[in-house]
Amino acid sequence: RATANLNWEIFKGFQLRSTFGISYTHSHEDIYDSMNTLDGQDDNGNRLGHAERANAHFIKWTNSNIVRYDRKFGKHSIGAYGGMEISEYRRKNSRVQGYGFSNDFIKEIEYASTVSEYSTSNVDIDRSLSFFGRFTYSYDSRYYISGNVRMDGNSSFGKYAKWAPFASAGISWNIHKEPFFDCPLIKMLKFKYSFGKDGNSKI
Repeated sequence: RATANLNWEIFKGFQLRSTFGISYTHSHEDIYDSMNTLDGQDDNGNRLGHAERANAHFIKWTNSNIVRYDRKFGKHSIGAYGGMEISEYRRKNSRVQGYGFSNDFIKEIEYASTVSEYSTSNVDIDRSLSFFGRFTYSYDSRYYISGNVRMDGNSSFGKYAKWAPFASAGISWNIHKEPFFDCPLIKMLKFKYSFGKDGNSKI
């Protein structure tokens, strides 16, 4: 697994962040069932020997690029960012089985008299592309407003709906920062309300 980051302050309050990450996993199975075991015999008790070999490769990479702006003017604070993210997840699996060996010392499947019909090989690829943005505003660290919007495209989506929009908005109020609030027993009191649309590529 490896990750690389790039941060660049274009000018005061305006920043660019780029991230690239990649991960790779490999698994291997090599099994041989001796002729002297039940798994190495057929239903009639014939001593055949059974070999199975499987490989799986998983590789995923993600790249995100975000432009961010944050500034404070007196008691007013604003923040906004926008960006995109692209990723790919590739899975490659293979499994082969063979039986009918001359002895238990020769275990390579190429020497088996029969290669099983259950041997398989497949490749699956999932790709996604997202665009997103967010805006926040606060006054005197007491009142907050925020809004989010996102557009996701995914190869797992249906044929006629490759893109899905998501949006949300929220407000909050730090009551404990109001001049009228005076309660030694409560250090923090906050009201928050938000609504939006959520989902994932499996729905």
